[in-house]
Amino acid sequence: FKEYWGYLNVHRVDVASSGAGLAGGRGGPSALGTRIPAGVAHAKRIPRGDDSRVRDAVRRAPGADAVVVLCLDDFRSVADDDVTYVSAWEDRFPSVVVHELGHSIGRLLDEYDEHEADGWDFLAAATFGEEVQ
Repeated sequence: FKEYWGYLNVHRVDVASSGAGLAGGRGGPSALGTRIPAGVAHAKRIPRGDDSRVRDAVRRAPGADAVVVLCLDDFRSVADDDVTYVSAWEDRFPSVVVHELGHSIGRLLDEYDEHEADGWDFLAAATFGEEVQ
């Protein structure tokens, strides 16, 4: 990031929510319709937002290269297509933002395995030109 910082188009858009957290977590409502599944293991607490609300907020940041939605709740941070959701619940969230932007901007994969292989792994491998075993 240090070397390429001048090539990134960074904006900050603050969107205040009336709830203490997210629906399914510490409680909503959230201004972006962000919610996490309740009653599941932390590894499956992956947030989703209301795409139209997120896009409305992003319009205030013309030409943004990536979108990071920072939320004050405990969930698994994830780079999901055009939007990256990061939990600000932990103090290490700045490094998590960098990690997740590596996925969304650089299209980088994780260099570790955390799940057992399943029948759908060929999709990710085919997308990134890897050889499927």
